[in-house]
Amino acid sequence: MSPSIDPETAAALERVRDRLIDRYLGTDPNVTGVGIGFRTRGGERTDEPAVVVGVVEKLPAGHVPRGRLLPRAVRDGGTEWAVDVVQTGRILLTRSPGAAAR
Repeated sequence: MSPSIDPETAAALERVRDRLIDRYLGTDPNVTGVGIGFRTRGGERTDEPAVVVGVVEKLPAGHVPRGRLLPRAVRDGGTEWAVDVVQTGRILLTRSPGAAAR
């Protein structure tokens, strides 16, 4: 059975997610998305709630300019929340074949 995130934890993660979206999404070409989920370690999903940041290419910290380096964790109130960086590759937004143009 999949673990779930309680409402208080979800609210804190949403605040952290929104801060990371404001800081990185649309300004860092390597960031493809920011969401809420569970940390992955060694290819296995854990039960630790985290803000998950998708990147085109996951690079060692020494190869990323300081201003674009993603934090390992972000504090909200008195709690530090994990930031899990996941390589997604490039993501292209498309429409379904039957979707109406806007």
